[in-house]
Amino acid sequence: REHAARLVAQAEADVDTNRQVAEATARTLIDTATGRAEALERSSHEAAARTKAEAREQAIEVGRKATAEMELLLSEIEAQHTEVTQEVNIAKEQLAQIDGIAAARRAQLADDVDSHRRMVSRYANTARRELTELDQRLAELGDSVIDLNAVDAEISIETAYESLS
Repeated sequence: REHAARLVAQAEADVDTNRQVAEATARTLIDTATGRAEALERSSHEAAARTKAEAREQAIEVGRKATAEMELLLSEIEAQHTEVTQEVNIAKEQLAQIDGIAAARRAQLADDVDSHRRMVSRYANTARRELTELDQRLAELGDSVIDLNAVDAEISIETAYESLS
């Protein structure tokens, strides 16, 4: 479960990082294209042979190249985003499966604990009954021993009288 959670967190971090890289790259490409366009425009003013139309054409071409590079980068980022999203979804499914298995295991353990409690309770009740029966038997045996001692005492007294007589 922790591994799946780490995968989800890592995938989300990768998506964020890819977004930041794409934004920075796009800014760089735009800045580069702007810088190139500005440089071309400056050089067109400096060079009398070039016309404004040529400078615009070159700036448009630089813009087209920058746009093509940016579109390529964006398509790569989208592909990575799709892949990361799939990995996140798989990790979430795995996490849900793990949660389901854990819930089933907890339920089974709770059932096992309840079953053992009932069994121990039955054993304890049986042991109490048997102890009560043993106590009663011991009491009965104690009464019998007292009766036998009394009979022995009477016999001894009778034997003593007979030997005296």
